[in-house]
Amino acid sequence: MLRYARLARGLFPLALLFFAHTAAAKPAAPKPAACPAAGTEPVAIGRVVSGISFTDARGVEILLAGIIAPKGDADALEPLRAALAGHALKLAPAAAADRYGRKPAQVFADGLWLQLRLVQDGLARVLPDGPSAPCAKSLLAAEDEARTKHAGHWGDGVFRTYAASDVGALRRRVGSFEIVEGKILSAALVGNRAYLNFGEDRKTDFTITIAPENLHNAINGKARLMALEGQRVRVRGWIESFNGPEMEIAHAEALEMLDPITPDSAFFKVPRPKHKPRIRKTRESQTHERKPREHHPRERRVHDDGAQEDDAGGDAPKKKTARKHRSAPSSKSDTEDDL
Repeated sequence: MLRYARLARGLFPLALLFFAHTAAAKPAAPKPAACPAAGTEPVAIGRVVSGISFTDARGVEILLAGIIAPKGDADALEPLRAALAGHALKLAPAAAADRYGRKPAQVFADGLWLQLRLVQDGLARVLPDGPSAPCAKSLLAAEDEARTKHAGHWGDGVFRTYAASDVGALRRRVGSFEIVEGKILSAALVGNRAYLNFGEDRKTDFTITIAPENLHNAINGKARLMALEGQRVRVRGWIESFNGPEMEIAHAEALEMLDPITPDSAFFKVPRPKHKPRIRKTRESQTHERKPREHHPRERRVHDDGAQEDDAGGDAPKKKTARKHRSAPSSKSDTEDDL
């Protein structure tokens, strides 16, 4: 035993070193990206292309990530042109160039965040996407403030929020980027595609759809889908027409909860699947039920003092005698042999 104790004391430090090395080798979970507070790449402006993009001196188109502005004539370019003119510009690149060759970035003019300024002035709305996801919370708060104050286009009617129940108005806005508010009546998963219905008739009323590859990004997986029923939400995206007005979302920032959600609410409670209890079948349960054991009238009970009492009616205690346990005789011949 002493030898084994010495061996254990010698192996204990080695075990500690092994587990320490394993813990150090395990990579830490990546931290979520933060919204940049300043630009890092100086840029010289070439010309304004649209309400949310401009070219640099080399002709590369810079896209203001995370916002969308109204389209139109030259007047639609004036807000961005006025915000860029005469300022030192720096970029905080958000992602690689998109399929149109545009470079998404957060733009800073003299240190001021340009996207935030346009949204606060009511000249642009928030357009959630992958590159601007870290900045979506700040931009949505600025948009909510501009909506409340009726700033810019929120006051002249260019920007507005549609009710999910106003199906006729939504049909007339097919092909445009809009913001819709309403209560989700039902949720369903069909072919791994999620459907959030805002009316009783899913073939005519407004519906939100989520593609299978975007379920995790949009609603944190299938488990949260049913918890959205009964929630009042604000959703933004492009209006399409398929069995009524429809909007497909791919990012969680596109779906805002209007009712306060606490950790105790149903949205954070993942329902567990209900399994039927497994009943183990035995040979007796398959053939017949076990019958209760009957009390034999001649069964003897042994008292604490060692005396035996006959259940048939004898009250007088009898002396305890030694008996040999043997099998009952099977025939007359066997009985005669024993005698």
